[in-house]
Amino acid sequence: MPHPIPYLPAKDQAAAVATRIQIPHDPVLSALHRWSRETAQHVHALAELAAHLGRLAAVPASEIPLLARSARLHDIGKLGVSWNILQKAGPLTPRERSAMEVHTTIGWHLLSSRRRPGAQVAARVALEHHERWDGGGYPQGLWKDSTHLFSRITAICDVFDALSRTRVYRQAWSLQRIVDHLESNREKHFDPALLDLFIANIEDFLDIRHPDRQPASAATTPTE
Repeated sequence: MPHPIPYLPAKDQAAAVATRIQIPHDPVLSALHRWSRETAQHVHALAELAAHLGRLAAVPASEIPLLARSARLHDIGKLGVSWNILQKAGPLTPRERSAMEVHTTIGWHLLSSRRRPGAQVAARVALEHHERWDGGGYPQGLWKDSTHLFSRITAICDVFDALSRTRVYRQAWSLQRIVDHLESNREKHFDPALLDLFIANIEDFLDIRHPDRQPASAATTPTE
């Protein structure tokens, strides 16, 4: 059974964020780009990756734009996380980790209050993208398909894109190391059927993530 969605401090943090991002065009993404360029680059790529995995998973064409937008907004709750934590070069302390993890509930509160069509689906993706297939994720400990399909799609693409990028605290991983990590988390972190589709079509995702990459024979060269 899911746990109640935390009310505080996430709802108060979401309210503070909401007052800060009232910008005429796209308030959420514009604010996210200013707050953390690294996160903004990640979410733009993630939208394309998630849309492609959705097509492979037979998500109806009419729902692909919603999937892409939900994936793009999955980390919006990071607007409520301290910039110093987001940019920290070393390991997070337990207290900092807890502050980081609350971005899921901040995102849910922020998006679920919007009246835009599809906002409730995007809110679920923001809330659930760190849940795990085996129930060991956060913030609610949901498992298997009790999470939204779009959340499970986003989870795979999120990890793939994040590990392929150099971050302040580590270098980008090689393709082989990323694939090994994904495979080792089959039925632990990831929906196994979706993961099979992802791995079977890895060249497609490499082309999306690295549009100017070298030919496939060179794509597995370690980069660490």
